[in-house]
Amino acid sequence: MKRLTRTLAIILSVVVFAACSDNVTSSNNSDTFRSSADSDILLQSVTPSNGESDNSGLASAGSIDYNYDPDTRTLYLTHVDALFSSVPGTIAVKLDREENILTIVEDEFAGAGSLQRYDLKMKITDIPAGVYRVLVVEPNESSDQLPLTFKLDLVASLKGSFDRPQSVIDITSLSR
Repeated sequence: MKRLTRTLAIILSVVVFAACSDNVTSSNNSDTFRSSADSDILLQSVTPSNGESDNSGLASAGSIDYNYDPDTRTLYLTHVDALFSSVPGTIAVKLDREENILTIVEDEFAGAGSLQRYDLKMKITDIPAGVYRVLVVEPNESSDQLPLTFKLDLVASLKGSFDRPQSVIDITSLSR
C-alpha cells in the first residue's frame, strides 16, 4: 500500500508539473519579488522559517496558511516550512488554473547546500469566491512524502490553515 501511495504521488506530481502554465515569479535572494505583467501569482517574500535547519524530520514539513479578500478577489498564501537548499539561489512559483483546480509549482534554480525550511508568502489575484482543489508541487519532495493538497472553500471561510496529509486516509477525506 505504501508503494502504491508513493508511486501515485510521484505520477501525480509529474503530470501536474508538465501541465503547468508559464506564469513565473522569481526572486534572486532580494527583498523584492517581481513578476511578469500578466502573472496571476506573485511571490512576495521568502524567509527562513522557525523550523529546524538540519535534516531531522524534514520529510513531514509543510503547511499552508491562507487569507482571502473577497472585495479584491485576492488570495494570500503562506507555505510554511517549504524545503529549499540552504543557499536557494532563485526560487520561482508558477500557477496553473483549470476550472476549480489551482496547481502551484514551486521551483528552485542553482540551489546549494543541505535542505532548510523557508516560509514562502504568495499572492494570487482574480480568484472568485468558490471551492477549489489546491495542489502544491515542491522541488524537494521525498518519494515517501504525500503531496501537499487540500480542498479550499473560500465561501465558507476567508482564513485558515491546512497541514500536509500524513496518510492515505487523510487524502481520501479531502474528496468529500
